[in-house]
Amino acid sequence: MGAMWALAAPDHRYADNWLVREHDYVDSDLRALYDSATYVRGAPHEAIDRLRRISPVAWVPEPALHGSPPGDGYWAVLSHRETKQVLRDAATFSSNLGGTQLRTPANPDDLAFVRQMMLNQDPPAHNRLRGLLSKAFIPRAIAALDAEITAKAHALVMAVAGHGECDLVTDVVGDILSDDALVTYLDGATVLTDDFAPVDQLLLGAR
Repeated sequence: MGAMWALAAPDHRYADNWLVREHDYVDSDLRALYDSATYVRGAPHEAIDRLRRISPVAWVPEPALHGSPPGDGYWAVLSHRETKQVLRDAATFSSNLGGTQLRTPANPDDLAFVRQMMLNQDPPAHNRLRGLLSKAFIPRAIAALDAEITAKAHALVMAVAGHGECDLVTDVVGDILSDDALVTYLDGATVLTDDFAPVDQLLLGAR
């Protein structure tokens, strides 16, 4: 499957070049992209494949849904070649402008918060944070947390082992490493890099 990249704040100059023709299944496939309920079942690979066969880029509307207000919509870039073009041109295609969530936060304070995350930053800020975090995850730094992670993972698995089933993300993975431990780890890792970034910013990037 090729990549998918969402572009907020669309420029309709591109519409003439990447026009999605009418097909019977387009509406349902587009809904599969913007409906958060889709991702509970898994990524909509088949819908993306069908849309990609029509055009490398599709306009995705954002109607009011599941209690969320309507959004501005976005271009979904569905092919590998066009995705590479987007990723190499941060001046034109910004991850920071509206964030990379399925829905752009409607509240300015919420938008300001998510824009601090590494995923939602453009170069050079993104590159700097990525460099700090990649240095932090060297074997020596990871080893410092090995005992705590192992003990916590064992306890979490044992807590759900008798249930017969569990939600891996909410019941196990999400609680493996506490924020306190991660802050301590990243604080020390920042020192090891001989550079500086606020620990809360690194924490957002790591999680």
